[in-house]
Amino acid sequence: MKANHPKTVSFMFTISLLLAAELVIPFQVKADEPYPLGVTLGLSGTGAPYCREAVEGLELAVNDINSQGGFAWQTLHQTLHT
Repeated sequence: MKANHPKTVSFMFTISLLLAAELVIPFQVKADEPYPLGVTLGLSGTGAPYCREAVEGLELAVNDINSQGGFAWQTLHQTLHT
């Protein structure tokens, strides 16, 4: 498919627009509200030992990011879904 094909140009424009919106929307949220960080992990079953390490790593990362001012001027709030 050629780069100047109308469908390719339209697709690339749509992707660019979505990426731009993704960057702009978080900055419009109030800075005093925590930014939700949702993670789905299997905390039971055969993958549980690996997921527990991921939870610990997530907690370390959230604490580190929040100690440096947060993400986009907001603190992170982690939410685990099992």
